[in-house]
Amino acid sequence: MKARYIFTKCFLGNLFIKLKNRYENCEDFIKILVYHNIPFEDLGRFYSQIKYIAEHYGFIEPDDFKEVIIGQKQYKGIKVLLTFDDCFSSNTAVVEKILDPLGIKAFFFIPTGFIDALARDEQRIFIARNIYNNRFEPQNIPDDMASMTWADLEQLLKKGHTIGAHTINHCRLTEIENEDELRREITGSGDIIGEKLGIKINHFAFPFGGVNSVTKKAMDIIKERYKYCFSSIRGKNCIETNSYALLRDPVSLNDPLEYVRFIIEDGLGFFYKKQSLLLANIA
Repeated sequence: MKARYIFTKCFLGNLFIKLKNRYENCEDFIKILVYHNIPFEDLGRFYSQIKYIAEHYGFIEPDDFKEVIIGQKQYKGIKVLLTFDDCFSSNTAVVEKILDPLGIKAFFFIPTGFIDALARDEQRIFIARNIYNNRFEPQNIPDDMASMTWADLEQLLKKGHTIGAHTINHCRLTEIENEDELRREITGSGDIIGEKLGIKINHFAFPFGGVNSVTKKAMDIIKERYKYCFSSIRGKNCIETNSYALLRDPVSLNDPLEYVRFIIEDGLGFFYKKQSLLLANIA
């Protein structure tokens, strides 16, 4: 068993969380979780995590979260907001089989180049090069990893979920030197989604999500086009959190429930404090 899992199951894990939150004087906050592809064989694990969160903390909807950030609504304790990145078709089964029956609404962040890659080989190439950053060869991408369709996104909207932009090509913004290309990736993705679905896109999540994946120039463009920007830097979201420096905690389907609890209660936020401060400075 991984050392971090062992730590969260013992007395020291609980003590660490209590001392940290007491020191920070912040026990009421929103924890945003981010998932990606959910293989069919792992739906049971995902359901166990979601059921545990619903019973012990409770989920809030995207519209409620916006009211918290601008100070119009406040919750006692910890609440959880659910997000999904990258537009994997497996997310449709997650919505149909788990989220909708439980009444949970989520954000879905879409890289439009992936959803527009209609041929299966094109999708494999997109995943290998753009999402996995060439760590795998296209032929090694599993058959069940595919993109949602625009019709799938229309159904998500009808069910009350929220769609956000995730660039066109799932690129690391810090690697784009040409400003026109940078602007196209950032603003173009939201414009494409808005035109296809007939809605206003106000939310953006930059790919890879670390503080080394966004620049001040990119953030300025994001702020021109969107009202909210999500990272994948771990931490708490409170009323005073900058709406362009929103913090999200990635969750693995292999994480045991004790570790999910440790994540939600911000046991890892301390180790990402420097990154979250740098992001807030950029924003």
